Amino acid sequence: MLYSPSTSGFYSRDIHGDAMPIDAIEISDDLYRATAGQSVVPDANGLPSLYVPPPYVAPVPVAVSMRQARLALLTAGKLADVKTAIDALPGDEGEAARIEWEFAANVERDSPIVAMLAQVVGLDADALDALFLDAATR
Repeated sequence: MLYSPSTSGFYSRDIHGDAMPIDAIEISDDLYRATAGQSVVPDANGLPSLYVPPPYVAPVPVAVSMRQARLALLTAGKLADVKTAIDALPGDEGEAARIEWEFAANVERDSPIVAMLAQVVGLDADALDALFLDAATR
């Protein structure tokens, strides 16, 4: 049996004769039996290897509802920290943050207030993404 990395196809001299891709290489019967009829891709040596799709990675939501955000913060043990951080903000910036916290319907991932609060409560970008992913399930 032969295998062509360029087509990810199997070929037999008995069936295909000389009408097969130029890169077709001889493979063992065991390798053919292990991979035939399945989704295959060439490995680093050009031999057939079972295709294993990459794991699904959910996209980070661009926004979640305020309810979802607060529940996720509660679960993460950060809800009180966020409230304290908002209460400590001075002037117009603090007043704007308090208005957002109390009256916004949604929390946007790329909001400057979210970025600032995340930093204050010790959430890096990955932790913030995880928080938004968790919030989206609530």
